[in-house]
Amino acid sequence: MGVEALREKIGVLRAHLRTITPPDGIRCKSFSDRRGCEHFAFFPGGDGVWDSDRGVVTTIVLASDWGNEASFGRLIARRKYTDEATIRNGKPLLQEAGYSIEDCFFTNAWPLLRSDDMPESGHHAMRDATQLTDQCRDFFAETVRLLEPKLVLTLGKSSAWFVARFVGLNWPAGAFSSANDVTFRLNDLGSDFVRSINGVIYVPGTHWSRLNNMTTRWFPNVKSPADYYKAAREAEVALYRRAREAAGIV
Repeated sequence: MGVEALREKIGVLRAHLRTITPPDGIRCKSFSDRRGCEHFAFFPGGDGVWDSDRGVVTTIVLASDWGNEASFGRLIARRKYTDEATIRNGKPLLQEAGYSIEDCFFTNAWPLLRSDDMPESGHHAMRDATQLTDQCRDFFAETVRLLEPKLVLTLGKSSAWFVARFVGLNWPAGAFSSANDVTFRLNDLGSDFVRSINGVIYVPGTHWSRLNNMTTRWFPNVKSPADYYKAAREAEVALYRRAREAAGIV
């Protein structure tokens, strides 16, 4: 689509992001509520993709939310975006599976900050707020429409549940009534990708914030070897690779 066209579309997404309004009583904030955060709405900031002059987005990487306001402020102050654990751990997995990092767009299902120094891990009430989640799903739908990715990689159970309505009945996480109900067993998230009705491939990935997260799910070809982490990691990378090839991403 070209660099300028991509930047223009990301500008549209930034404007939409400012319209997401958390309801009273939900301890989270939009980027418009925190001075200096507007340009960091898409990791690692700026144009929302890695330093790239390609103007192409093949893959959307979708995590859950932006963590808490305090730690996000420290991340901005350091300006070392690639030091953030999720990206530091996930980048090698993508590269091993044959993805070009420059063509990946990193964002969140709930593109919001948890207030103050609330715990960054675990379930947050924003995910149970139906109207807010619908606003976030509208934002995600526009992101997919504008950027035209071939593949969406969800990280963790919450973002897998979030995208269920975009994927269809074959997406196992859609069987649950809330993000908090989903566990990370194979039967809940599946061990393979699904092609949605509009042709975009969705992949249920493990959240990269902690590398041992991969050991909490199981894969049909991993028979509990002594080094389960190594086997689970290989299975995760193989899943990413199969999905990339099916999407025609070279």
